[in-house]
Amino acid sequence: MTTVEANEQSVLDGGADETERALAHNVAEDGDRAPCFSARAAAEVLGELEAAGTSLARELSQLTTVWRDVMQESSESAVDHLLLYDSAAMDLEAKSIQAVELGEKLVHSSSTLNSELRSMDILAARVKAVKLALDELESLVKPLLK
Repeated sequence: MTTVEANEQSVLDGGADETERALAHNVAEDGDRAPCFSARAAAEVLGELEAAGTSLARELSQLTTVWRDVMQESSESAVDHLLLYDSAAMDLEAKSIQAVELGEKLVHSSSTLNSELRSMDILAARVKAVKLALDELESLVKPLLK
């Protein structure tokens, strides 16, 4: 048995797919080895190739549609996130400006309070001096009034 005959026998015994079995069967029936394909086998192979090509094209079309939808959704999400980020940055900037303004008011109020407290210290020192003077006057006047 030659190598070609062994391959044909392997194909006929189920060692290959349907197309190879059909081709080997055609070769075995015809008896001559010159034409590998009969017109019918070639038409079957072409039909199978066309069906596979159509199926592949349909699957590629579906995959492309899904991919396009996913990319569109991803782009929309990215734009939404950028808008939210921009809004958050603007809010943060506004709140920061308000905090700075409140800080400046606090510094000014503290400065004013400090100056008023210094005035209070001066006033307290004067009240203390007046009280001492009043106590001294009272101590001088008391013996005279007795």
